[in-house]
Amino acid sequence: MDEEHWVFIDQEKKEGVSVVLMDANHCPGAVMFLFKGKFGTVLHTGDFRFHEKMLENPWLCPPEKRNKNMRAVTVDVDFLHLDNTFANSNYDFPSKADAYKTLTKIVKEHLTYRIFIFMYNLGKEEAFIGLATDFKTRVVVDEDRYRKIKLLNL
Repeated sequence: MDEEHWVFIDQEKKEGVSVVLMDANHCPGAVMFLFKGKFGTVLHTGDFRFHEKMLENPWLCPPEKRNKNMRAVTVDVDFLHLDNTFANSNYDFPSKADAYKTLTKIVKEHLTYRIFIFMYNLGKEEAFIGLATDFKTRVVVDEDRYRKIKLLNL
């Protein structure tokens, strides 16, 4: 993450492409790819959730190209491959922090109940860990989910 890696296409290692993986602020392990080469600079977002902290990434927004209040930023990208699955005004997703705040409010209102929360393959682990910590309780998952959580060092 956030390190430049070179992929060479010739034996002499003179021709190649630089690749940097950056946090996509999505499910655990999700990354964006920044490629640099003769073709220019390409950012491939894949699934991601935009957060202003992304504009602080020196690979994407070099410090010398930011102003003091971060209102004007120059992003060094020639081509953007944007995952725009939900780029529609009908979708207005809350931030992770706001979603978690709502989740904890719902749990607080139902403390005498057993609560079941659905989860896809990956993506809600941080919320579950937060609930376990905030409510001083345990979160029960199946064996496969537990193995994934351990693999992700969560």
